[in-house]
Amino acid sequence: MLTVNASAVQVVTGFLSAIGSVTLKDVTISSGMDYGAITIVAIDGNPISQSNSILICVTSENQMYNFSATATSTPSLQRIKWLGTTPVMVKNFSGTSTFASRSNWGGFTLNALEENGYYQ
Repeated sequence: MLTVNASAVQVVTGFLSAIGSVTLKDVTISSGMDYGAITIVAIDGNPISQSNSILICVTSENQMYNFSATATSTPSLQRIKWLGTTPVMVKNFSGTSTFASRSNWGGFTLNALEENGYYQ
């Protein structure tokens, strides 16, 4: 597990389902994803606890379509047979981010963005 616990950026990454909940300065993060990263960033220059614009970025495992590998004599290694092609296959996202340090969420809206950063 790797965590970042700064006032404007908080991250947890690793084998998330095995980790369980991780409590950082302003947020508690939990996820059922086998492996991934959840990043919370205040994008208006304020700390997360005072920010009016927060980006939540979630990433999970991915691999190219038709990627293939075979086992080697070393159990933890595989030999890549084919790198694959597009599209990139991404595992589903899951998890929760609970903000503990906010006393007033009035006027907040949640907007999902598509892969190019535009509102859906």
